Amino acid sequence: MSDTSSIDENATPGVLARIVAAHARQAAVARDRTDLLSSAWHRALRHAAVPFKALHLSPTNAVVEEHVPLATALDGLPDHGLIAVLEDRDGARGLIALSHGTIDALVEVQTTGRVDARELPPRPVTRIDEALCRDFIDLSLAAFSRETERVEDRDWPRRMGFGSRIADRRQLSLLMHDRLYNRMTQEFDLGEDGPRQGQAVLVLPRTQD
Repeated sequence: MSDTSSIDENATPGVLARIVAAHARQAAVARDRTDLLSSAWHRALRHAAVPFKALHLSPTNAVVEEHVPLATALDGLPDHGLIAVLEDRDGARGLIALSHGTIDALVEVQTTGRVDARELPPRPVTRIDEALCRDFIDLSLAAFSRETERVEDRDWPRRMGFGSRIADRRQLSLLMHDRLYNRMTQEFDLGEDGPRQGQAVLVLPRTQD
């Protein structure tokens, strides 16, 4: 017998609507969307790399974690690189993080026209780095939104945009809301012969509690 059989027949329409919505949310939590989210983020990054032909971005390993608490969502971000807060029209916040290898490759293809075979050591992210990565980030977010617009049980914002870069990671726990998140981590090879590695992490807030 389904759980809906226990609904009070005398319940008001408003109460019934909330009960039905609660069951729908439970169904969304129960569904494993790992492959769906992994593929969507994979394709979004490939699309974002199209204008940067010399980047030769080739996705490799992917990890998807659904409905994780804030502490888990923040754990495992690239040790070095760019982290930016994302925002939607309703004030919900998410994150995007690019590893230092990704940033260096994006800078190189826009300044020298190729990804150098030699990987540089981590360094502080500059405003110039941020400016040279913005188009790639904006394109990846727009592409992810298109890839997932028809997902019926989507529980993340339809469209998020670049808010601001975070220079001090200690601010993240203060800036981000204490709620559940979906986190997608994609690793990839960079360069014509895949000599370099990069990583992009997308953290989206769950909009249905």
